[in-house]
Amino acid sequence: MSNLDNAIAALKAANMIVSQNQQSNSVQVNQQRTYMQDISKTIKEERLKQGLTQCDLAKMAGYSQGTIARAETNLWISIFCLVSIFEALGKKILLINK
Repeated sequence: MSNLDNAIAALKAANMIVSQNQQSNSVQVNQQRTYMQDISKTIKEERLKQGLTQCDLAKMAGYSQGTIARAETNLWISIFCLVSIFEALGKKILLINK
């Protein structure tokens, strides 16, 4: 095998690794998106169950109505904000290390 053939084989192998990593990252992003959708749904359901408006919950949690809207529509917000929202709803967040 020539040096050129070895280089081509190495590039093909590297490309396969990159492709596998991209697929793995895509799966992780999709899983994170699913988690956020579940969290968002829970926030909205709990808020409505308690008869609260987004403004009510925002005041209780110490954030703006816009932040509550973002939390309920699957947009990324900080873990600190999530904790405050859940505490305002009388709920706790349990973090599990996997």
